[in-house]
Parts: sequence; C-alpha cells; structure tokens
Amino acid sequence: MLYQKDWLMRQIEAMIRIIAGIIFQREARSNAVLIPTEPASGLDPTLRRQIDAFLAQGQPCETEDWLFAQTDPGDIRVLRAALYFYALLNTWSDEELTMHNFPRDEIKSGLTEICRLYGLDAMLGS
Repeated sequence: MLYQKDWLMRQIEAMIRIIAGIIFQREARSNAVLIPTEPASGLDPTLRRQIDAFLAQGQPCETEDWLFAQTDPGDIRVLRAALYFYALLNTWSDEELTMHNFPRDEIKSGLTEICRLYGLDAMLGS
C-alpha cells in the first residue's frame, strides 16, 4: 500500500512538472515540484487567495469545483492555479485526503481533466 501511495504521488508530481515545464517554459527539476508560490511566478494573487481560503477551511472538493467553474482555455492563469492546487493537495497525507473525501487518485483524475480542458492531454499520454 505504501509503495502504491508513493508511486501515485510521484506520478502526480511528474505530471505537474511536465505541464509547468512545458507550458510555463521552466526547467523541470527532478527533485522539486514546480509550485508557483512566488508572485514572480505568475500565480494570480486573487486565485491563490481563494484556493488558500478554501483549503484553510478544509474544502478541497469545493476548491476543485470552483476551479473548474473558472476554467477558460484562453486564460492560462487558471491552469497555473490548478497546478498550484493539485501540487498542494499532493502534499497532504492520505489520512487528511480521506478525511476530506478527496482520495489521492482524485488528484490525478482532476489534474488529467484540467489538462484535457486546456488541450494538454496529449502531453500526458492521455
């Protein structure tokens, strides 16, 4: 079970690195997940505040629903915010995710779906 959890976490991290590295033209580092946490990284502060507020209230499902409602293939800010959201969730323990009814495979599923909406699914081999 632990191996499966670690494997899935690494898969999610790799997906985020690939998308961030290609779309945002950053060098994907093998040891770090590219989480746009600095203002210079281009993460919209309003989107970040909303994500952080939802998650502070323990509402990952509501956060994901809100993000999908914001999705506009012409607005890369939402894709960047989604990468931030899924990268943060991937750092949560399985217990935290289960407690909030958001299993780890839902992170991968949501990330895959947002990539599909932005026409990036081919990059992930989906």
